[in-house]
Amino acid sequence: MFSPSRAITSRTLSADDFAPFKARVSACPVASSRSIIASILRTHSPGDYCGDRAMKEIVSFESLPQMVATSDLVIEGTVWMVEPGRRVGEGDASIQFAQVTVSVDRVLFGRRDAGNVVLEEYGLERGHPSRIGDHGIYFLHQKTDAPTFHRLVNSQGRFLDSGKGGLVAPNDEADWVKAIERESLSQLESDVEAAAKAVAEGRVEPAKPS
Repeated sequence: MFSPSRAITSRTLSADDFAPFKARVSACPVASSRSIIASILRTHSPGDYCGDRAMKEIVSFESLPQMVATSDLVIEGTVWMVEPGRRVGEGDASIQFAQVTVSVDRVLFGRRDAGNVVLEEYGLERGHPSRIGDHGIYFLHQKTDAPTFHRLVNSQGRFLDSGKGGLVAPNDEADWVKAIERESLSQLESDVEAAAKAVAEGRVEPAKPS
């Protein structure tokens, strides 16, 4: 079976690795935002580097339809494998991703053949790291420098089935995220399908980076 982590084992850090994040470097003792973010990704703690305001996500969505419009792919799926992934960068700036294989149950937005999607996780996703058996809806971006892989469109982009009739939502203060947390998985599927229709009709635009 093809394993992306074996096919692409190392490379330099690229714009796509840093696309979800923006570093604020004015108060930092180093000049390179790339070094800042690499350190944050490696330590899993934004507060470890230049204070809690050192970085923020470039895109924070105002609504579910906007997140759908900005995603390349939205799926319902189940995690069936979590393993060490690619190591990228060199020396102190190197990081290792977690490679998460998700079995696709349904494609709710975008195009994808039936099968699996392979995600790379940075360690900054809100909520717990992916675990085998996680089932939910994932809002994804396909990496341009390594198209075999996807990542969450941002840390709002994962809603898991709680197993109790509701959803485990990202730890986010947005009202629309909190509202979805009270929904069932089937209700969120319907919401995504309605949003996809609105996107196709041109009634919703993708979010622009801040």
